[in-house]
Amino acid sequence: MAFSAAAARTRAGQALRAPHNWVQLAKFSAVGLSGYVINLVVYTALLKGAGFHYAVAATCSFLVAVTNNYTWNRLWTFHAQRGHVGWQGLRFLVVALVASIANLDAGLERVISVRAEVGTRLQAIDTAADFRDSEEVDLQALISDIRDVDYASAISQLNQQYTSLQAAQATYSKIAQLSLFDYL
Repeated sequence: MAFSAAAARTRAGQALRAPHNWVQLAKFSAVGLSGYVINLVVYTALLKGAGFHYAVAATCSFLVAVTNNYTWNRLWTFHAQRGHVGWQGLRFLVVALVASIANLDAGLERVISVRAEVGTRLQAIDTAADFRDSEEVDLQALISDIRDVDYASAISQLNQQYTSLQAAQATYSKIAQLSLFDYL
């Protein structure tokens, strides 16, 4: 049936003003919360307590939670709107499966994202380790050069460089004292 926008607004407005709809929403939320808690408890019990594989534990806990939610919604939340148990149950299961698949897809995307992030971090660690290894080789070569130095030759070279430095300083001080007035 096609409704006009005004009729839809009016229908939605009437639904929002009806107190029993808010009560029904609160019941539906409570049932959803109980299903979530049951899902976690059954999953943990099967995974940690019974030693099931995580995929089997997740499937079993999902089925138990869906059964819980369907039963409580049928008996408590929507008790006045009963239809055929089989058709309602099948529709509820299909909707729950679609939601579960959507959650699995989102979870898989998150796993892929985290794996990429971990890969980037591992690459940075490998790069840092390679750099550290290179620096270690350079440091070992420097230590080896220091240990293997010929002290007599090193002292002789140091004295030559010191003499050259003194000569350069003396020459600079004589040149620095000269001024343009000395030539005039």
